[in-house]
Amino acid sequence: KSLAIYLNVRGGEQQVAATYNNMANVYMRMRGKQGKYEMALELYAKSLAMRIKLYGEDHPDVASAYNNMAAAYGEQGKNEEALEMVSKSLDIRIRLYGPDHASVTESYNNMAVVYEMQGKSK
Repeated sequence: KSLAIYLNVRGGEQQVAATYNNMANVYMRMRGKQGKYEMALELYAKSLAMRIKLYGEDHPDVASAYNNMAAAYGEQGKNEEALEMVSKSLDIRIRLYGPDHASVTESYNNMAVVYEMQGKSK
């Protein structure tokens, strides 16, 4: 219901992007339910596209959106796609914060998880 309201409010794009992201988070918590990761990815992609349009590529919310997409891909075993998304998140965070920021360590950790799922260590 909140999404429907935000979609009709002029200037509500930030809230719409956040709502798509929050809805995707709910689907991600439905582990084991058929089709839920695909729905999460669709909603994360909508949120990402809106955030890029609103803020440009180099923004913390865009980095978070890429990170969320990486998690959804990872849950589906789509490790190459997950690695691509987490790499984009990492690159943005390094540009924004420098190499020694807590957000950067989160991206490195997530990248390590993907490599572990692939049976690699780096």
